Amino acid sequence: DGGAMLGLAEIAAAASQWPSAAEQYKKVLELSPDNVVANIGAGRAQLQQGQVPAAIPYLLHAARLRPDDWALAKVLANCYIKTARWVEAIQALEVDSVTHAEDEEATGWMVQALGHTGDTAHAEQFYRAVLQRAAGNFTARITLANLLYDTRRGKDAREHYVLVLQAKPDLFEISDRVGQIAEQENDLPEAIRFYAAACRSPKATPAMRAR
Repeated sequence: DGGAMLGLAEIAAAASQWPSAAEQYKKVLELSPDNVVANIGAGRAQLQQGQVPAAIPYLLHAARLRPDDWALAKVLANCYIKTARWVEAIQALEVDSVTHAEDEEATGWMVQALGHTGDTAHAEQFYRAVLQRAAGNFTARITLANLLYDTRRGKDAREHYVLVLQAKPDLFEISDRVGQIAEQENDLPEAIRFYAAACRSPKATPAMRAR
């Protein structure tokens, strides 16, 4: 009786008896491999026992059966992040991350994964897509600004850094960076304004004050 076995698995999980729950979920899946609840439960039981790689096949199968489940996609992606499977993490999150652009935790995971792939064009495209849907996503905004700065597109980076500073004006290092970009563009009044903002911080360095 698959229903009875699933009930036993759920009772064991509710009591945090994870080895027993894992065994019961496995029995359910032997009878019904496409049971979404059992696959999610089996994955969760493995995670609770610290067996992240063992959880992935169950969660992956569940995600394929329930492709619109954002919470499930995040659990799977987090497993990929923990096991340094960066490409799989991106595949698990990418489309839904744009749909759920306000979810900065997922954006942070994407930043981590994309940083390991070295594909800056892909990363830039993703961050811009997120910001089109959620302009207030700070993680996407500052990461895009840093990417533009690192690829020597100071003017574009400056626009995003200014928005970053509107949200968090106490980021004195960003003020100093914007000042440097303005100085490079020969916009000295703006450079002075941002340098002054940077130097109002007690953590301002001698180099900042010299600029």
